[in-house]
Amino acid sequence: NDMAKHNYCLYRKEVLREVDAHERNQSGGEEVEVQLIVECTDLEDETLLHKYMLYKANRNMIYPNGQIGILPNTTPNKKMVICFFVLATLDTDDRPKRSWEEKEQKEYVICISCEVENDEGFGLFRSNLDAFCIKVKKEIESYSHNQNEATLTSLKDLLSSWYPYTIEYVTRTIDTMRQHLPTILHAALAGTTVTIDQTAPPTFVDDVTQFMDAINLSHVTSYHGAPKQLVRVVSPENPVAPGEIHLSLDSEYMLHLDAPSGERQISANLIST
Repeated sequence: NDMAKHNYCLYRKEVLREVDAHERNQSGGEEVEVQLIVECTDLEDETLLHKYMLYKANRNMIYPNGQIGILPNTTPNKKMVICFFVLATLDTDDRPKRSWEEKEQKEYVICISCEVENDEGFGLFRSNLDAFCIKVKKEIESYSHNQNEATLTSLKDLLSSWYPYTIEYVTRTIDTMRQHLPTILHAALAGTTVTIDQTAPPTFVDDVTQFMDAINLSHVTSYHGAPKQLVRVVSPENPVAPGEIHLSLDSEYMLHLDAPSGERQISANLIST
């Protein structure tokens, strides 16, 4: 099945007309007549997804805040197909508008889907999926303002990375940290900042940041103030502060952990990650 494993589809949403009250009663709640045009996808056949999203779009049930939906099951192995979808609205005219003037806008629907045994675990990554779709929206803006092969390829590359970025960071971080894992877990739970050397790959920084944010309890235990930054990249202007844990790389890309106690631990070679 083309929905197997994990896929993406980006639709451009065009409202054809408003549906009047009489038609709405006849159509089962449709508020608008919408056309969803495939901008890019890695699905050979997106008929099932298109039908599901069109039902939502015609009833104005696609929102800027991400939602999780379960598609009708047509897979031979009877696995569940879960879809996360977001409405991305872009202003296409940057000129200042008076209060009574409507802005010209383009609307896109970002859809990412995967097969799962059940839907219990997928919702745990909702904040990661929301953050990823914010990145996608920025990429859509670049593509919308300058539509060419390069911007389309960049958009496709980002969309196709949704599963490794939003889900697999957990296993990558665990594999990389190895014996450092208890220290990192304790830091996340205690709200201790982890600093990372400038030489670390950006993907490693992203993984550790998402991992720490997923485990940290400060958003539950803190009643006021902005959430604490748990991970940051150090620089000569912003060095490691007392009490922080520091991750660094040596010339052979071996990962070192310097704990506040002064203890140094050596772990994985990041060349393999």
